[in-house]
Amino acid sequence: MSDLINEQNNTLNEKEKIERLKKDISKKSTKRIIYGSLAIIFCYAMILGIMYGVSNGDEKTRMIVLIVFGSLLGASLLAFIIYVCLKSYFDKKYLDPEYVDKRKQKLQLRRKNRKGEK
Repeated sequence: MSDLINEQNNTLNEKEKIERLKKDISKKSTKRIIYGSLAIIFCYAMILGIMYGVSNGDEKTRMIVLIVFGSLLGASLLAFIIYVCLKSYFDKKYLDPEYVDKRKQKLQLRRKNRKGEK
C-alpha cells in the first residue's frame, strides 16, 4: 500500500518538475528575445551610423543605405524571434514523456530492422 502511494507521489513530483521546466523555458525564451533584440538593434545602429557618415553625399545614397539596413534589421530580428520560438517549442516538446517514449520506440524499431538486415 505504501509502495503504491510512493509511486503516485513520485509521478506527481515528476509532472511538477516537468511543468516547472516548461515555465523556465518560457521565461528564458522571453529574456533571450528581449536581450537578443536589443543587441541586434545596437549593432545595426552602430553600423548604420558608420554607413550614414560614410555616405555623406546626396540624399538618394542616404535613403538607399537607410532602406537596405532597415530591411536587414527587420529580417534579422524576425529570424531571431522565429529561432527562439522554435527552440522553446522543441525544448518543451522534448520534455513531454509521451513524446520521449514514442521516440524511444521508433529508435528501437530502427535498430531491430538494421539487425534483421545484417
